[in-house]
Amino acid sequence: GFNPVVLQNVHRQTQDDGLLDLLNAMREGRHNLIHTCGKALDAARSPLPEREDGLIPTELHPRNKEVDEKNRVELEKLPGEGYKYLAHDEVKLDKEYKINLLKKHGLTNAAHMPYLWACAEKPEPPQQLCEVRNEVALLEKMKAALLAEEKYEELASLRDKVLALNHKIELIEEKEKEKAEITVESIKVWLLNGSNIITWLCGQGDAEDHDLQHVHCISQNEETVENEALLIFQRVLAFQNEVKEE
Repeated sequence: GFNPVVLQNVHRQTQDDGLLDLLNAMREGRHNLIHTCGKALDAARSPLPEREDGLIPTELHPRNKEVDEKNRVELEKLPGEGYKYLAHDEVKLDKEYKINLLKKHGLTNAAHMPYLWACAEKPEPPQQLCEVRNEVALLEKMKAALLAEEKYEELASLRDKVLALNHKIELIEEKEKEKAEITVESIKVWLLNGSNIITWLCGQGDAEDHDLQHVHCISQNEETVENEALLIFQRVLAFQNEVKEE
C-alpha cells in the first residue's frame, strides 16, 4: 500500500508579507478576505515598481485565452522574424494500463490488431522505410564530405539522389498513415486473416457455450464477419477516444 505524506512547510512564499495567508484562505474558501487579508489584496492590486535590471514581472491569468493573448501581444513587440518549431513527442504507454483499457472496452482478443495503439504510440516503421532513411543519412554524410573537398559536380548528382529518396520516404509515410487509420473494412481484413475471427468469437460471451467447430462454422458467414467488424469498430472508437484524452 501507499503511505500518505502531508506536506507542512511552504518554501515558495517565505516572506511574511501576508501572501501566504491569502493563498491559504483562498484554498480553504474563507469569506471576508478583504478584512482578514486586506493588506495583501491591496498590494496585489498595486502595480509593481520597475526593476533596475529591466526585467518585466511574470503575470498570472486565470484563463488560457488571456495568457495566449498576452503572449501574442508581447511576441509582436520583439524585433526580427518569427520562427515556428514543431515538436515531435513520443508516448510509451504502461503495459498494465493497456491490459486494463483493452479489458474495459471489450478488446482483449483484439490486442494484436495492427495500429490499435497508433492514436497514442508511434508505430514501428516498416523495414523499407528504415532502409531508405539510412540510405539518405549515408548520402548526407557523403554530401558534407564532398562539400568540404569542393567537389561540386559529384555533389550535384548526390543531391538528385537525396531528393528522389526523400520523395520515396514521403510516399511510404503517407501509405503508412493511411494504414494506421482503423476502419470497418480494415477490421474485416484483419478478422479474415488467419484465425483472428475464431479467436475473437471465442472471446465473446455468446460464443463461450459453443464448441470450436460451431465457432469455425459461423466464422465463415459473411454477415457474421460484417456484424463483428462493426462491433469492434464501435469499441475501437470509444477506446481510442479515451486513450487520446489521457
